[in-house]
Amino acid sequence: MTKRNPCLLLFLILTYFTVHGQGTETFTNVPTASGTSYITRNWTGDDGSTWEATHSRTSSATFTTSGQGIGINDDKANAYVESGTISGGIGNLTLTVKQIFSGSNSGSVTVYINGASVGTVPYNNTEEGITTTINGINQAGDFVIRVANDIGGSSGGGDNRVAIDNIIWTAYSPSTPTISFDSSASSETETDATFNTSIPITLSNHDTDVTISVTVDGSSTAETSDYTLNTSSLVFDADETLSVSLDINDDADSDNETIVLNIAVISGTADTGTSQHTITIIDEDLPQIVITEIMYNSSGTDDEWIEIFNANGASVDISNWTIDYGSSPTTFTFPESTTIADGEYITIACGSNGDGTFNNDNPFTPDQNNLSVTNANVATTSSTNYLGNSSGTITLKSSGGSTIDTVIYDDGDVSSTDGDGPSYEIIDVAANNTSTDSNWQASAFNGGSPKKVSTTTWLGSTNNDWDISTNWSTGIPNSNSDILIPNGLINYPTASGAVTMNSVTMNSGASVIAQSTFSGTMIYNRNIPTTNWYLISSPVVGQDIDMFVATEGLASGTGNNIGLGDYNNTTPEWEYYQNGTSGTGDFISGDGRAVLLTATGNITFTGTLYTSDVDISITDATGSGGNTFNLVGNPYPSFIAANNSADATNNILKVNDIDNDYL
Repeated sequence: MTKRNPCLLLFLILTYFTVHGQGTETFTNVPTASGTSYITRNWTGDDGSTWEATHSRTSSATFTTSGQGIGINDDKANAYVESGTISGGIGNLTLTVKQIFSGSNSGSVTVYINGASVGTVPYNNTEEGITTTINGINQAGDFVIRVANDIGGSSGGGDNRVAIDNIIWTAYSPSTPTISFDSSASSETETDATFNTSIPITLSNHDTDVTISVTVDGSSTAETSDYTLNTSSLVFDADETLSVSLDINDDADSDNETIVLNIAVISGTADTGTSQHTITIIDEDLPQIVITEIMYNSSGTDDEWIEIFNANGASVDISNWTIDYGSSPTTFTFPESTTIADGEYITIACGSNGDGTFNNDNPFTPDQNNLSVTNANVATTSSTNYLGNSSGTITLKSSGGSTIDTVIYDDGDVSSTDGDGPSYEIIDVAANNTSTDSNWQASAFNGGSPKKVSTTTWLGSTNNDWDISTNWSTGIPNSNSDILIPNGLINYPTASGAVTMNSVTMNSGASVIAQSTFSGTMIYNRNIPTTNWYLISSPVVGQDIDMFVATEGLASGTGNNIGLGDYNNTTPEWEYYQNGTSGTGDFISGDGRAVLLTATGNITFTGTLYTSDVDISITDATGSGGNTFNLVGNPYPSFIAANNSADATNNILKVNDIDNDYL
């Protein structure tokens, strides 16, 4: 029977094994003269060495799938097929064996490397035979392969005559133990609670037990309070994968951070593969950067600006952040390497020189003086109003597109300074101020009369007394001060009497205690970290519902449904705000709602602080086919304690499901 391996396939096989230090013997070159006789045969093998087969025949030694093999008798001692000397070492060996002629149908042959047995290979009486691999031979240097049919027996021909084909071997592979992180990097998204993550490490080619140390590298940017390393060492007693346990804690800032882990062998012997792993912690909290002021000039011939303020508690890189504004709208992009420090204002010029530059008629120099106009519909004449008109929407977005803050400017009063909007709004300020003091900020304008505004941050260095100067970054604030209360402090300010200031910005988790009634406009930002449904209520008085729907990026549902839901326990069902609705009025203090956004980001409530008790009626609609669920919200900007213990009169607090999303 002719060998069925095509020449091209054989060439590719030979090339592959030559390049990779491996080899094969297909018995293509075995001499077939006197094919029915059991004789010694010699030939040049596929690997180039001289092969020998004793007590061998070629007739009846073919395979249905691979063609010509070599037949070995079983009635003589010392019957085998053997290679010449092969260099490069051997890893594993594979061959195919079958019984020829009739007989007991099964048995095995023995494989030797350099005269030492490395295993046996079974056979049966099928035409394709049995293909077997002997793994882990792993012998370096020169070697000789012998496959022996060590049966002995008489000279009459027995049941255990075999045919052998396609001997294949892999290259020698060093077996030095190696220990390594499975990957060099991973990422986790921070949540509002501590959670655990596991980092796998694998030992291969185990020889002796290996102990490694696990440490945090000094290049990590995460603070030590942001994580807990639960694993300081690991012991490997086999080829196995073990894991480092790491707790990720919620932190107060909004920066992405890294935890860099190192491993080192401290007992036993092993090479180190990937010895360092970096976990990137993605912060789900959006930075507290707020739009604090806008300036609009109806004539279109004077300066206009937008001001933002960092209330985050730390510096924030705002490179490639954008501000969308105007009716078209127009987009301003912050340049690369732009950072706003904690407690710092940045003013963005929206001047109307025709080229987007600031006229600088007012007594301060803007931080961003050249506006990158990306809307081709914006005219470039001296009468351009870059903010569009006397009312509009301004949206601050991160470089990733998340909405950081959104405001609608002017509520209809365009004749003078308007401090009733979500930001401090200045309308048509006369450009009659000549001061060149660089400390004058946009926030200095109040009804057309400039005031020098100081910015100070609460430190709490000494105690919680408002009237101690060392508790503040620039001394005790006054009525012209913009103050910042960061979070994560031990002491928070307490004022024993009335205090007046220009503005107060409080980070999430901060607090102020003042023995007086609060007055003034409050802006409350709540972060919505996913696009699932969330339960909310207004923490201020006077937030118009229609305005809230128009500005907060709520999702659209089927029909005219908008992602603001109110629970009706009489029906019982969720009732959704309808597109095009008007005249809804303000949120009711203590009335809970469900909200669904199209994208993650802050939702903003603007109004005044509720300073008295709030009564909410709780209804039981079971008698009319409803249920007892009531959605009650917190009407204040700080947390309140709730009774969650079940007794005869108070049911345990529950959360009902909305549209199959967990709330």
